[in-house]
Amino acid sequence: MDRDYLPFILRAAQRVETLGIDGAGELFASKHSRHLLNLLERDQFPHLKFWIVSNGQLLNEKAFRDLDLPGRVQGIEISVDAARSETYSVVRRGGDFQRLLTNLAFLEGLRSSRAEKFRFALRFVVSSINFREMPEFVTLGRKFHVDIIHFYMIRNWGHCSQTEFRRLNIASPCHPEHEDFLRVLESPELCDPIVDWGSVWPYRRPAAG
Repeated sequence: MDRDYLPFILRAAQRVETLGIDGAGELFASKHSRHLLNLLERDQFPHLKFWIVSNGQLLNEKAFRDLDLPGRVQGIEISVDAARSETYSVVRRGGDFQRLLTNLAFLEGLRSSRAEKFRFALRFVVSSINFREMPEFVTLGRKFHVDIIHFYMIRNWGHCSQTEFRRLNIASPCHPEHEDFLRVLESPELCDPIVDWGSVWPYRRPAAG
């Protein structure tokens, strides 16, 4: 975030009720995003709420308090993309799955104690690496009493080569595991009301309900 934009953001924040922040990478690892949050002081912006998108690695009790977030969060979405530690280490390289679970438990605890009322969501980008874990991911979301789970098909935003994308793009009928993917979509766990199929919806077979 270019600090030349800060005056504009601060003026705009006077006129909005909710400000979405994703850090253009990871909010809690971004000095610029943390600086912005520190500038949006509670006394000056008493009605402002935040909608936060994070990978959850640094969103612990200390960060929540240090950035003065209690009572100021409307929603938190955590991008996870896995239900197992070994898969997480691949799709979220450098991340610590156990630390993620600890931080998810912290967020769940805030809501179960009624200290906070924010909307709680998990995100899962589906690829050939993790599609078999979609049912488990719903179970994981249930464990932490999330409000919704968003599934998205992987897209190539220029982050990988065409060859690599073909390997990851399980949605392609040409992918050797495509039929396995379609069978996973018939899993009963995925019929849970907390599931938002998102861009996965078109790949469901009619018999899946």
